[in-house]
Amino acid sequence: MGKQRVNVIITSLIPLSAELENPQNFSIPYHGVTDTSILVTWLPVPLATKYVVRVGVEHREGDHHRVFSRLEKLEQVVERTSASFDGLYPASNYLLQLKAINEDTESFVVSFYEFTKLTPPDSITQLGHFFMDTEAILEWQEVKEADHYELRIYEVIANQSGDVTMLDDDGGTQSELDYEAEHINQIVQTNVSENATTRLVDPFKVLDQPYHKVTGLLSETIYIASVVAVNQDTESDSVMFQFETKPSCSKDYHLFPGTHLTGTLYRHKVKVHNATSCLELCCIWREGFECRSISLHLDSSICYLFAEDRILAHPLSIDKNYDHYERKFWREVSGFQIRSVTHNNVATLNETVELTLTFVYLGKTACVKWDFDDGEFAYYAVNDANCSHLCDGEDDMACTIMPTSPHDNENQIVAWHSYDIHKVYTVVVNVSDGPAYEVQRLKVAINERGCTYPTITIEDDGKTHKDPKKIYRSGKLLLSATPAIECKNFPGVDFDWKALNYRGVKDLQVTGSVPLSSLGSEILIPPLTFPVGFYQVSVSVAYKDDLRDLKDSDSIYILVQPSPLVVKIRGGSMRTVGARQIVTWDSSSVSYDPDVEGENRRGLKFTWFCRNYTDDKMLPFTSGSCFPDMNALTFSNPGIFSLNTGLMHLYVEYEFQVTVAKGKRIQDFVQQIIVKEGDPPEFHVDCKENCKQKMNPTQALALQATCRNCKARRGPIYKWRLFMVMINATSMTTAAPSVPQVAASMKRTALDEVFDWEANTTTGSDSSILVLNKNALVGGREYILRINISMEGLDDRVYSFSDFRFRTNLPPRDGVCTTVSNNGNCISFTIYPGQHLSQALPRKREANITIGECKEHCCLTRLYLNFTQANTCNNV
Repeated sequence: MGKQRVNVIITSLIPLSAELENPQNFSIPYHGVTDTSILVTWLPVPLATKYVVRVGVEHREGDHHRVFSRLEKLEQVVERTSASFDGLYPASNYLLQLKAINEDTESFVVSFYEFTKLTPPDSITQLGHFFMDTEAILEWQEVKEADHYELRIYEVIANQSGDVTMLDDDGGTQSELDYEAEHINQIVQTNVSENATTRLVDPFKVLDQPYHKVTGLLSETIYIASVVAVNQDTESDSVMFQFETKPSCSKDYHLFPGTHLTGTLYRHKVKVHNATSCLELCCIWREGFECRSISLHLDSSICYLFAEDRILAHPLSIDKNYDHYERKFWREVSGFQIRSVTHNNVATLNETVELTLTFVYLGKTACVKWDFDDGEFAYYAVNDANCSHLCDGEDDMACTIMPTSPHDNENQIVAWHSYDIHKVYTVVVNVSDGPAYEVQRLKVAINERGCTYPTITIEDDGKTHKDPKKIYRSGKLLLSATPAIECKNFPGVDFDWKALNYRGVKDLQVTGSVPLSSLGSEILIPPLTFPVGFYQVSVSVAYKDDLRDLKDSDSIYILVQPSPLVVKIRGGSMRTVGARQIVTWDSSSVSYDPDVEGENRRGLKFTWFCRNYTDDKMLPFTSGSCFPDMNALTFSNPGIFSLNTGLMHLYVEYEFQVTVAKGKRIQDFVQQIIVKEGDPPEFHVDCKENCKQKMNPTQALALQATCRNCKARRGPIYKWRLFMVMINATSMTTAAPSVPQVAASMKRTALDEVFDWEANTTTGSDSSILVLNKNALVGGREYILRINISMEGLDDRVYSFSDFRFRTNLPPRDGVCTTVSNNGNCISFTIYPGQHLSQALPRKREANITIGECKEHCCLTRLYLNFTQANTCNNV
C-alpha cells in the first residue's frame, strides 16, 4: 500500500543569541501532500510573532538533468501555524524549512524532506471486448514518472453492512480506514445501496503499462477499480472507477431460425447435445480465434463455430436444416441497420413529399412504421406476409409487403405523403425486430417558399465533451461545416459562429464567450484567439426573412492546451566551429513562448548542460565536466554565452543542451559541436516554409543556409544530403536528451541515406536555398537534411556541416467517408460591374460558360470566382 512517512527534523548549526525555541512537530498532516501541493503544520512557539517557511526542490545524485530547472525556492511568512504551497512539480524531492521569528530574534531552522506525489492516472475507462461477462479491460492515463501501477479490484456486495477489508501480504486482514476505503464506501453507498459493502478480490497487481485485463470476474456484478501510480520514491493518489460485468455470454445470443452462414468457412466444428452446449463452447473458446457466431445442424447436432457474423461476412442464407446464433455483445441487435432518412424533394401545401429510408438488411423480418406527425401512419412488413402480426396492428391495417432477399444487404423504402398546413413536422421512422428496435427522426418543413428544413454538420472531431478536439493555443483552427439546403424560392441564409468557454471538461458551467467572425460555412480562427481552457464552438444556419425560424446548428468541443516552448540554439542541431576562436552559443534570440506576443514571448529560464566524449550523460555547466573553470564562459544573458574553442579538443564530439522552462512547460534542444582546424565556414540553417513541429509531407519544405564568415573573394560550395533516421532498439548508446539517462532504455540511431532525391526539389542540392517539393517524403518518418559548406581554394578539411532534423506528419487514418448532395442555390451574389480582381492569380479557368454556370461552379468549389466579358470564369 502506501509508503510510511518518516519526518526527520534537522537543526541548523547557525548560532543565534537569545534565540526562540525551535518549532516542534513540524510535519505534514494526513493527506497533506498531493502531486502539486504540500501542506505543513507545527506547534506554536512561545514569543514568536511570525514563521518563515521555505520549500524548494533538492537535487540528488542520479536525478534527471531537468531537475536543475526546478531548483528555485518558494517562501511564505505567516502568523498561523500552517502553510500550504501550490503549483509544485509532481514526483519531486522537496526540502521544507521552518523557523520562528519575532522583532528581536529567531529560532534555529528545522527541516525535513518530502516527495510530492505522482500525477494521478486519471481517465480510467473500460474497453469493449468479447468477454465482458467475466473479464474487464481497464485503461487509464499514462503517468510518465511511474515505474509501475497498483491495481485493486473490489467486488460490491449489496444488502450487507460492513467496512472495506483488504488482504495484506501474509494473507491476514486489516481494517482499511484510509482515504481509499472511505472513498470506496462513499461510492458504493451513493450508487448502489446504503447497506452495501465491498470485498477485495484482487489485492495487488504490478503493471508496467497503463492498461490491464482483469479475469475471473462474476457476471452481472458491480466492481470498483482503484489505480495508483508508483515509483521508487513516491506514489499517486488512487483513482476510482466503477463498472459492471455483463450477463452470461451463453444467454446473450440472437437466434436466426432456418438460416446458416454459408458464405464463410467455419473455424471449428464439434458434435454437441443441444444448442446450449454449443453456445457455451463459443463463449469460452480461445484457441486461435474468438467466436462470434455458431450454426447448429438440426439433424446431426454438429455445431459450427465462426469468427465472423452476418455483419462481417456475407448475409445469412435460408436453410431449414440449420439454426444460426450470433452473440449480441450485450445489446439487442436488430435485423436492420438504418443508414439514413432523407427528404428528397421540395414541396409546398398539398404537394407530395418524398421520404427515403436507406437501411442495411441483415437477414430477418422487420416492421417499418412511419409516423408523419399529422395523425397518419404507414407500415411496411419486410420478408413477412403477415403484416398485422409483425407490426402488432389490426388485420385490416394498411401495410406494404417488402419481399426482400436475404442476399440483398442494402435496401431503400420510399414513402410519399402530403401536408395541408404550413408547419415543421417531425417524421419518426421506427424499425422493430422483436424486442430490438431502431428509431430515426427527420424534420420536414412545409412553407410557401418550398424550402426543406436546413441542416448543418461540422466536419471535424470533438462531437462529445468527453472526447474533445485538442489544439495548441498558438495554432490556427480551420473548421468547415456542410449545410444541406434546398428551396423553390430561396430567401438566402445566415451563418452564425459562436464559442462558449466552460469551466472544465468535467464542469460544463459557462464562464464566458469568445467572439468569432465568419459569414460563411467555413471559419479560420487565428492563433491565440482562445486562452487555455475548454470551449464549445458552434455554427447555426437559418433562412432569412419570413423563414428565419427554420434553423439548425452543430457544435464541437475544443480543449485548448499550452503550446510547447520553441527552443533552439542558433546554428542547428549539428555545427562545426574553428579552433582557437571566440564562439557564441545563442538560444535566447531564437527561443520563445508561442502562446504570447511581443516581449512577453521571452521571460524564459535557461539552464545549460554539456557532455564531452568522456561523459555518459548530460551534466550542468556547474559540474565542471566540460569546462572546469566557469570563468572561461562569458554569459551576456542566461540564454547566450561565449567561449574560446581553444579549451576544446579537436575532432571529437561535444554536445551542448539548453533546457528552457516557463512555468511547468519545459523543452530541450541539443546541439552537437565539432572543433576543426583552420577557419571553417560558420553558418546556420533557417526553416522558411512548412516549419511546424511535424512538417506536412504534402506541402513544400524550404530551408536557407546563411554563412556568417564566408569571405566574398572565396565562393562557398554547398552540398545537401538527405538521410532517414532508423532506430535500433537493441543497441546501447546515449539516450535521447529528453528522456531519463537509463542504460537499459538507450537506443542507437542509424542514418540511411536517401539517394536520387534531388529530382524532387526546385533548387537542386548545391544551393544555399533548398526547396523540397510536396509529396517527396514518406509520412510518419524522421529525416535529417545535412548541408556541407566548403570554400573554394581551401584545404578539403576546412569545411563545415550542419543538420536540420525533422519529422513528417501522418495523414488521417481509419476515417469514415460520407457523401452529401451537391444540390443548392446560387442566386445570392453581389455584382461589381466593370471591376476585376487584377491582383489575384486565378486558381483555375473555365472558358465558354455563362454567368449562371460560373456562379454554380463557385458554389460547388467554395472558392471565389469572377466572370469576365470574354465568358471566362477565373477561380481566384
